[in-house]
Amino acid sequence: MPVLFFDGECVFCNTVAHKIAERNPAGNIHFASLQGSYAKKMLDPSLLTAGTLVYLDGDRYLTRSEAAFELLRHLPAWRWLRIFRFVPRRMADGLYNRVAENRIRWFGRQESCRVPPPGLRERFITD
Repeated sequence: MPVLFFDGECVFCNTVAHKIAERNPAGNIHFASLQGSYAKKMLDPSLLTAGTLVYLDGDRYLTRSEAAFELLRHLPAWRWLRIFRFVPRRMADGLYNRVAENRIRWFGRQESCRVPPPGLRERFITD
């Protein structure tokens, strides 16, 4: 079961996680907050840094732009964006880092994760 770990306090990150869940017709991606106990149990402490998208599939984990490109495989309408995975990782991660560094200032912070609608609730791992 692939799991996408995201910053649960970031408005942008929460919105993106919910949009991905809505657009994943296979329903095979699960979601968990980086601040939750499930993340602490499943991930190395160095990966718990807020602002780092982490995609875990079995014992393989991907971060930053690499996680985003892998995630696109599961989103039929957006799969075409994977063509950008051929951009050098340093450049892709540079763009990712720019957004990550500014996301709170641009979109805001919230106290807790947004509650998903009933049809998606079972795919969000809560503590």
